Amino acid sequence: MKKFIPLVLILGTLFWGFQAHAADMYNVGRNASSRAAESAWMNLGRQCTRADILLKILTNAVNRVTKRIRRDFKGNIAAQEFGAGYIDGLVNVLDDVVALCTAECTKIGNFAGQAAAEIFCAVGDAIDNTPSFVGLRDKPNIVCGEPYKMGCESNFVMESVQMCPKWTSGPNYDHYYPASENGCCAYNDSPH
Repeated sequence: MKKFIPLVLILGTLFWGFQAHAADMYNVGRNASSRAAESAWMNLGRQCTRADILLKILTNAVNRVTKRIRRDFKGNIAAQEFGAGYIDGLVNVLDDVVALCTAECTKIGNFAGQAAAEIFCAVGDAIDNTPSFVGLRDKPNIVCGEPYKMGCESNFVMESVQMCPKWTSGPNYDHYYPASENGCCAYNDSPH
């Protein structure tokens, strides 16, 4: 992987050489972090599977910036405004990343819930009874598990109630899908 230093970080350091008003330093900090984070995210193709790489890049950027703040803003009250702006810009970009990746996890969960409901109903029809589920043998490693779980569980219930309402009551059904019961919507929330 190529290492790159976003142009904004280089340009941002040029601004640190002069004394600016605090409000200006807020904007300098905000622009520096948001452009750096957005540039890194764009270079990674805005792919949720590469979010860990984004965080490593941003960690390195923050480490560089904190060193510069300690050195270049020594005794300067504008450091507060620059720092507040830097955090604000960074968090705004990360909020966009979270929104995009959460939507992807929800879509995957929705699909898993629909597919599981279709299988559940087919099995119920085949055995003429409410199927039981003993738990996943190989739980998927879902990094953003809560959106996945919510999509899977809600879609499972919605689809199964529509497709095969006669199998959607009782303890077998109540234990078939919930992640908390190691049901079909369960997942591993820790890396392998």
